[in-house]
Amino acid sequence: MTEKDKLLSGHWSDSRDVELVNERNRTWLLIHKYSELPPESKEAFEFLKGLLGAVGNGTIIRPPFYVDYGYNIFIGKDCYINYNCTFLDNGKIHLEDNVWIGPSANIFAVDHDIYKPKKRYIVKGVDVLIKEDVWIGGGSIIMPGITIGKGSIIGAGSVVTKDIEEYSIVAGNPAKKIRSLKD
Repeated sequence: MTEKDKLLSGHWSDSRDVELVNERNRTWLLIHKYSELPPESKEAFEFLKGLLGAVGNGTIIRPPFYVDYGYNIFIGKDCYINYNCTFLDNGKIHLEDNVWIGPSANIFAVDHDIYKPKKRYIVKGVDVLIKEDVWIGGGSIIMPGITIGKGSIIGAGSVVTKDIEEYSIVAGNPAKKIRSLKD
């Protein structure tokens, strides 16, 4: 089993593996090209369709936008990702329809082996799921393995370390529920 096979199947893998390093470098070059395309153009959208695992109609991603691989990112329709967002997609990142993400937000779908300090390059993908109609405030961080429930709002600058119930407003570091939107 190659290191890429391990990565794609959710096992621990060596991020220094030549194939994985080359893929990340290739993706970096592609993302740089994306930044040079006319914003919100058909050309930019078609480019994203070739880079990401999936991207739905009406979705806009404002550059700069940073990813590790791209093919592990699945974005629904009518999503908006503002400037300077980073998605570390060793694991899968799923954004359902109508997800809005503020500038400089980060989604980390990767974990490091905490028991081997001299081998922090050993990583595992841990999927992130953001359900429909979620709004993530600028500067927020979504940690590995998180599910954010439908219709929730993440306050700007929050660090989400636990799953979020649907229709909740959360904020802080770590993010805590402020109130329900069902009331």
